[in-house]
This record gives sequence, C-alpha cells and structure tokens, in this order.
Amino acid sequence: GTISVGGFGLESVATGSVVDFVKAFTLVTANGDEILCSSTQNSSVFKYALCGFGQLGFINKIYVQPIRH
Repeated sequence: GTISVGGFGLESVATGSVVDFVKAFTLVTANGDEILCSSTQNSSVFKYALCGFGQLGFINKIYVQPIRH
C-alpha cells in the first residue's frame, strides 16, 4: 500500500518519499503474470506502477536502496 500511494511522511522533505528509493519490484498483473520492473527493465511499467494506486497490478517483492539515518 505505501508504494502505491507514494510513501510520503514527516521525513519526506529531508530524505524524499519512499518511492524515491525503490530500485525494483515485481508486479503481479490482473491475469496473474509476474513481471520484474526497474528503471532499466520494463521501465514504462516501473514508472507508472509506482504511486499508481494498484491500477496496473499488485506490487510485490520490493527492492529498495537503504538510506543512512
């Protein structure tokens, strides 16, 4: 749910939203296919599925870049 709506919070001003740190994820589509999405693989789906309110499918197996806090 957090990735589908952007992941904004109190620290977003200083560090960015949660979706800014997503490197890749798998998307389960309506017909059950699971596709890997990143900025280099299925990049158009990656771009539109983030903050997409689940309209393209179910975001699963999220890979994020950790940030130093």
